[in-house]
Amino acid sequence: MLRVAMSTVLTAGILMAGCSQVATIERNSDAHNLAQLNPFASVVEYDVDPAIVLETPQRICIGPVTMSAKPSALDDPAQTVKIAEERQALPLILQRSLEAHARVRLEDLDIAVTGGKSGEDHIQAALDGCTYLLTADLVEDDAIYSLFWSRRQLGIELRLAAVDSDQTVWSARHVDSRNEGSLPLDPVSLVVSVVRTQDFASDRDILPSMIDDVMRHLFATFPDLPAGKP
Repeated sequence: MLRVAMSTVLTAGILMAGCSQVATIERNSDAHNLAQLNPFASVVEYDVDPAIVLETPQRICIGPVTMSAKPSALDDPAQTVKIAEERQALPLILQRSLEAHARVRLEDLDIAVTGGKSGEDHIQAALDGCTYLLTADLVEDDAIYSLFWSRRQLGIELRLAAVDSDQTVWSARHVDSRNEGSLPLDPVSLVVSVVRTQDFASDRDILPSMIDDVMRHLFATFPDLPAGKP
């Protein structure tokens, strides 16, 4: 039994090691179809309309983030409270990261932050003189916190759409997962695993770091536009 368990853990570790490299793949391509067959693949999926490459947008508005993903439901009341606290902090962390990465990646463009609420952001963007609206949506939000092993998983989708038609000209989606802990095989490894897992679960820098990593990978797929502001 122990040999089987060890081989399973080692195999999973080898497969998960491949997730350290993130592949950038256009949707509806052969490479994208192959990537979907690998459950351990770490992929940034994106789409881009060639029309946006031909001309620089006059102005891009950054809209408010949305939270489509439902939070994890855990049996442990303490962990449920932790998830609720993280969930409450997520919108602000997401918004700040979105704005920061957008200003770096799109530094040659005219960027504005719209004050419109979700659902009214296109109206506000039009009033602000923007031709495109950039939005972020939390599409995956999962957490597992146990004694020996913890995992945090987040998925974000970015979308750039024309303000007048709501037509998507660029979108990208990426899911990041981090975990800590291991299967304890003796008293020493048990203590080490518990300590590492609890440190991971209590680390408040995990979420901002994951969100920044996801944003960085997403904006890497943004098409190169003609230089200079219009």
